[in-house]
Amino acid sequence: MPSKTNGASNGTAERSFVNFDPEDPEYIKELQRPAAIKEDLSEMERRKRVQEVLESKSFCRELEELIKQESESHKSDPDHLKTLQRLSELTLPHGQIAASSLHNIVVAGNLQPYHGKD
Repeated sequence: MPSKTNGASNGTAERSFVNFDPEDPEYIKELQRPAAIKEDLSEMERRKRVQEVLESKSFCRELEELIKQESESHKSDPDHLKTLQRLSELTLPHGQIAASSLHNIVVAGNLQPYHGKD
């Protein structure tokens, strides 16, 4: 007896009623998997990709450089520096080091006279 196959002959996952096999393990597995599980699996894959980017050394170097540039260009704005400090703490593996250098800039920045609008 010839074996039954699900899907088209070109390898796509489309189901054909002519060659439909209700005993196909992949079909059964797909039927039993709730939509919430499918969504969770998709979310787990997305988080894994994000985590890989955040752990990338090149990404961290780039982000550290951007934070340093921003902190140097906004020395007189403590709110901006606090935001950069928080970003550093959340995203960089050694964010505490970058945060401490930002803290020093904020402290030094507070000693300078304010020349903005009153």
